[in-house]
Amino acid sequence: MIYDRNGVLLVDNQPSYFISFIPYEVKDKEFLLDFFNNVLNFNKNYVVKKIHNSRGYKPVRLMQVDFLGLSIVEENKLDLPGVIYQIEPIRHYPSNVRASHLLGYTKEIDERELSLLKNENYVSGDVIGKQGLEKEYEKSLRGEKGYEYFEVDVQGKVIRNLGKDWNIPPKQGKDLHLSIDSRLQKVSEDLMEGKRGAVVALDPRNGEVLALVSKPDYDPGKITIHLSEKEWKSMVENPDHPLFNRATKSLYPPGSTIKLIAAFAALNENIITPEWSVECNGSFKFGIRRFNCWKPEGHGKLDLLNAIEQSCNVYFYKLSLEIGIDIWSDYASRFGFGKKTGIDLPEESAGLIPTRELYDKKYGKNRWTDGNMLNVVIGQGEMQSTPLQMAVFAMIIANNGKYYQPHIVRYIEDRNTGKRIQPRIKFKTVDGIREDVYKIIKEGMYRVVNGVHGTGRLAAVREVKIAGKTGTAQNPHGNDHAWFIGFAPLNNPGIAISVIVENGGAGGGAAAPLAGKIFKEYFRNVYFAKLKN
Repeated sequence: MIYDRNGVLLVDNQPSYFISFIPYEVKDKEFLLDFFNNVLNFNKNYVVKKIHNSRGYKPVRLMQVDFLGLSIVEENKLDLPGVIYQIEPIRHYPSNVRASHLLGYTKEIDERELSLLKNENYVSGDVIGKQGLEKEYEKSLRGEKGYEYFEVDVQGKVIRNLGKDWNIPPKQGKDLHLSIDSRLQKVSEDLMEGKRGAVVALDPRNGEVLALVSKPDYDPGKITIHLSEKEWKSMVENPDHPLFNRATKSLYPPGSTIKLIAAFAALNENIITPEWSVECNGSFKFGIRRFNCWKPEGHGKLDLLNAIEQSCNVYFYKLSLEIGIDIWSDYASRFGFGKKTGIDLPEESAGLIPTRELYDKKYGKNRWTDGNMLNVVIGQGEMQSTPLQMAVFAMIIANNGKYYQPHIVRYIEDRNTGKRIQPRIKFKTVDGIREDVYKIIKEGMYRVVNGVHGTGRLAAVREVKIAGKTGTAQNPHGNDHAWFIGFAPLNNPGIAISVIVENGGAGGGAAAPLAGKIFKEYFRNVYFAKLKN
């Protein structure tokens, strides 16, 4: 079983009927195929392959059937020697959340996996976790097979069961209890419906994942053992890529959210003070090129806090030239970019940080200029990050440099003994950044949501102090991507989030309102939890 943090059942098992056959006992394979073809709806290629390639006495699963299909087989049992039915569990999803990329799905083990796991007691026909938590925690969820020993005659006919002195009972798999809040997950999924992108919400106090959404997604209940090749192919080849986890694997330019790295570097290295100001007239000329601000008429004269609040490009263009690529890339690395977070899911992208070495390799030594920094500092160019990394970035700022490895499983429980195993969670610290620097950056992020000119004002929630940063990332293949990262409450954070809406346009207009609704749901849940207690 898999439960959310409040004990809501997300995944359990339902009994299902499966038609199997014992290869040794089937005398006429063509008759068997004709029978199935005439009376049952089945995946013909799969069944033909199974019938012709299987040998021996072990039952081989052919197809999942409903009660009507089972009745048809039973009525014709005398004409189908070697054909049996078995009742086996299949995954069932009783809650109102999909959480497909988080939970993953199970399918029949394939030949490659059989080869890799040949020493772990898997056989053809077994079901195995293929994605998400089902794959990551396969060993815990699976349990152990049981065995029954029978005495048979020379024809293979069963004479007797050898009994308890021989038989080995199966061991039930262990349950997963997740950090996910199904209510917050549901709200996040609904907000992203019809969009492409991702939402990641973390508890900055311990790194627990409160919600993780990737859209488009899929219905995990429809990926069954009986899924036809045609149906599976339609999912794999779907241009919306519903099987792909955008939250942990998609790499995006982070846009203006990453301007905070430059602010950290410049303040902590004493390159500027918060009062250092720049005049923005709508663009900045570097060499023969002109780099525009998002506000064509310009922002006027700005200091650092105003530049963060209004996300002024020109301010950060000029600041980037004061910092340089080496210091900037060092600070980006300190905050975890370019590295996997270590979340307990089977697949994750590390992202990419532009460095001097990267540019030397790409353009040749001394064949590139500081002009590259003008793109990097506003989150364009070669800089690439995942939504999960951006949520971790928000968590680090929320905690003044202290953070936890993000994780989804709170504990694994043996239902028979009640014993709980808690996964070991890594605690980390971003070294070498002063407390006063965090205070200034957090003040700027507070103004983004609450200031008169803040770009993220649509993320505001009444009576909650929210800090955030918007981003609008240029996309060569269509409309801009919209970003928002943030945390709340400002002085005692309980949630850190990142939201990206692919082709959504401006971060303040597309991503910030979604973030605001997620914050609102979180604090509504917290309020009712306090009342309950």
